[in-house]
Amino acid sequence: MNTPRAKSDDDVQHYVKLNSTRVNVRPDARKHVQAHLSADDHGDLDLLVTLLGSPEVMAFYPRPKTRDEVADWIAWNECNYARDGFGLWLLHDHDGAFVGECGLTWQQVDGKEDLEVGYHVLPEHQGLGFATEAAEASRELARVHGIPKLIAIIRPENHASRRVAEKLGLTVEKTTFTSTGMEFQVHSTRLR
Repeated sequence: MNTPRAKSDDDVQHYVKLNSTRVNVRPDARKHVQAHLSADDHGDLDLLVTLLGSPEVMAFYPRPKTRDEVADWIAWNECNYARDGFGLWLLHDHDGAFVGECGLTWQQVDGKEDLEVGYHVLPEHQGLGFATEAAEASRELARVHGIPKLIAIIRPENHASRRVAEKLGLTVEKTTFTSTGMEFQVHSTRLR
């Protein structure tokens, strides 16, 4: 895969502040949420187990993830950062409370690879704009990296996730199915 890169660190810092392996969404750009990358911090395993192990959060997936699957999710994210320079961020509100995760990952759909913006938010924080704000920051980071197209893979009945995608300017490109027969929609937008 030939991943487009930002022209320079200054181009990336226009949108996000880079601190070693921690990424903070600029507070003046996003009102409610700070996003922290924890690619090398397995101390976040418990937070992600709470999120990705939640039947409510994972209602549109085959099932919630186990602790071992979440550990694999973290390892996958670490590989994404090593390869691409981006991945998923842990989201915290300005009081420091864990909210969820959001970010950019390469996904294969029907044999074609595109960059996806993905987001999961704890039930008590859903509907408050956290996913939208973090997804907007992710979209801008994709734009800075020169990514021409952004997608979101969403189950048709996941109305909340569809609303976030619509706020980002993504529209339904197609409906397709997983290898197990699960229906989903690919929402997309051109970034350049």
